[in-house]
Amino acid sequence: MLKANEVFPNFHLKYGALIQKSDDLTSSATRDLVDLALYGMTQGKLDETKTLRNEFADMPTDAELIGDKIGKTEAKAEKSKELRVLINDIVNRVGLKYGKSSWQYRKIRVGDLSRIGDSDLCRSGKATARTMTSLIDENSSIGLTQELLDKLNTVTQEFDDLIDLQIDAVKERDIVTQKRRLKANELYKKLIHISETGKAAYMSTNEAKYNDYIIYNTASGKRIAKGFGILSGNISGKDEILLHGAKVKVEGTELTATSNENGEYLISDIPVGTYTFIASAEGYKNSVINNIEISDGDSKEIDFELIKVED
Repeated sequence: MLKANEVFPNFHLKYGALIQKSDDLTSSATRDLVDLALYGMTQGKLDETKTLRNEFADMPTDAELIGDKIGKTEAKAEKSKELRVLINDIVNRVGLKYGKSSWQYRKIRVGDLSRIGDSDLCRSGKATARTMTSLIDENSSIGLTQELLDKLNTVTQEFDDLIDLQIDAVKERDIVTQKRRLKANELYKKLIHISETGKAAYMSTNEAKYNDYIIYNTASGKRIAKGFGILSGNISGKDEILLHGAKVKVEGTELTATSNENGEYLISDIPVGTYTFIASAEGYKNSVINNIEISDGDSKEIDFELIKVED
């Protein structure tokens, strides 16, 4: 999905290619520093670029952040199962003693626990514990003990904490994603300066060295043609697991892309205009995003989340 107020990359390179291009350019500039110094290049500028490159390379990848979120999600799911079992056990005990039409049963019965959300499940656990604490003395015959209520309180609190941890993991991914893009744009700006300096130094004197300072028109990427833009992003499935081999199509054109092993896709040379983009993968429902405008030189990023087709 396209998020508001996002920072987007100012370049047409994958992050790994950006790091490799940084290594290539700083290596060439170090070799040619005597010549480049005549055009304002210094060792200090190269050192700044190398430092920025290392800071960027050390940032957590999106795969790491998604893995952390999935881990928190799985832990929360397991705890929710435990909480549902505890609540159902107590509700069934109360139903047996007082009857399913009694106020005691109705007070703690919330319907099908498997269908309620996390917040409601947490509230149900707390409400059940409060209600049954007031009735514990008259319910020893059905096995309602303080130990059982203490366990319910503990599991409810643990589940509540895991909800917060999962939310924090989602927020952390968003924050780090923005920081990573800002750092990447900062690094790219440094690389442009090195590139332009090197090309200026060798434009008319050394074609081989001139080519060493070209960022685009290589295997790493291609400059955006005039009147065209780029779309890139990730494709994920359940619990944001990245999908390999998913397709993204620009409706009304022949333009398509297939996601790599990291769930990343990229479509270049999209003519300016307003489009509908369709993501698809075997076993998943299509995801459609409408009315995305592509302007001249755009480098937009859209993430797709696909829903698995139920058996």
